[in-house]
Amino acid sequence: MTEEKQAYEKKIEARIEQLSAKINELKARLKGKQAEKQAEYYQQIEDLKENRQKVRERLQELKKSGSEAWTELRGGLDKALKDLQEAFDKASNKF
Repeated sequence: MTEEKQAYEKKIEARIEQLSAKINELKARLKGKQAEKQAEYYQQIEDLKENRQKVRERLQELKKSGSEAWTELRGGLDKALKDLQEAFDKASNKF
């Protein structure tokens, strides 16, 4: 189970990094937007960062968990990551 847990942790860390890079790309795309839209888009980016932080916190909980408890935490982490991806997709479509 430990190898499975470690593989899962690495997978989640890689996904967080991918989404972080995409969030930074969205932020860079704001430079060409109208001023009144920039505030709205910056708020969406801040919301994405908050969601990303929640995923990171859940990942830290999972890393600290024992071999039995991690399977329970995995479901919550999967959901948090899915929510982050959906929020990113929604924001990305508006840019």
